[in-house]
Amino acid sequence: MVQLTLIISMLALSMAGVLFIMNMFKVGIVGAMRSNNTLSKVSLSLIGIYVLSFTAFLFMINNV
Repeated sequence: MVQLTLIISMLALSMAGVLFIMNMFKVGIVGAMRSNNTLSKVSLSLIGIYVLSFTAFLFMINNV
């Protein structure tokens, strides 16, 4: 279970990074910082998933 949360968090972080870079190429650097398009919203939600799953991983590894 610990390994699964770590895999989910790393996949979410890498997908968020890829989507953010795609968004930078699509709308530019300044436009990518705004959260008014779909790619920005998906990237921010993936970063949220990363934070939650990495926090869960830290709690799980502390209890082992």
